[in-house]
Amino acid sequence: MNDAAKAIKKHQAQHDLFNRLHSIAADERFVQKVAQEWFNNRFEVIANQRCGTWYCDPTSSSKAYAYFKSTDGHTLNWDFNLRRSNLSLATYAEEKGGFLLVDSTRRGKRMPDGLSKTVPIWCSVVNRAVQRRRARGGEPVDSEWDTTLYLPAQIVSASEKAQIESRLDAWAEALEGSVLPLPELKKPLRPFFVHPATSRPPHIDANPTFTPIICVSASRWVNATRLGDGWFARTVAFDYVPGAGDDDELWGRGLKPATRTRRTTKKMWTKL
Repeated sequence: MNDAAKAIKKHQAQHDLFNRLHSIAADERFVQKVAQEWFNNRFEVIANQRCGTWYCDPTSSSKAYAYFKSTDGHTLNWDFNLRRSNLSLATYAEEKGGFLLVDSTRRGKRMPDGLSKTVPIWCSVVNRAVQRRRARGGEPVDSEWDTTLYLPAQIVSASEKAQIESRLDAWAEALEGSVLPLPELKKPLRPFFVHPATSRPPHIDANPTFTPIICVSASRWVNATRLGDGWFARTVAFDYVPGAGDDDELWGRGLKPATRTRRTTKKMWTKL
């Protein structure tokens, strides 16, 4: 009976609209802090579809489209998917001098695999494909062109990194040989990683030699083992749900991120 009661409590907390909206608002404040206080609004904020859209103010966030799936970064399932090449986003990033890419995770991780692995794979593969295209066109090889795979060391092991690196050239060859229009980048792409446990922002010069893609995981990491009853932490007025914006068709009751302006959110909370 005790186990059944815990399972019911976990299910109710996970699908409770009140907890979800408050958790999203709490995580959005962290995203705002990163954009405004850490980087002085230097970079645009872009949501990674679909979960990330809940953590970005629809009245001020960029309308640029980004779609990096966590499944492309799952262990032993790493991939650079040509159907999700996001190549126009690479051009957009260079035009804007970089951006903040927002997402979250509900699985007890510091960052979702989409940010910690899929995006770094994308950066390195695009950089390598651009380098290949230039070499094939007879241009001299630029020794300063960075094709390194940058991964968050505390999140991705050295063994996993080595396995991913062994596949990068094959993915780059497939991209360069495809019919997709490669971006004519002047600077290589480089990912950086920020989550609520990050103590300070990454240092990025005013005129860096790369285009920064700053991956921001909005949700706090919750130690389920310590809590003992799932992925939820009790806060002052609600049960915190990491990655609360994920799978909104299961809990949103028809609500969509585009309707979540400050005014409408305040009205919904008042009713709740």
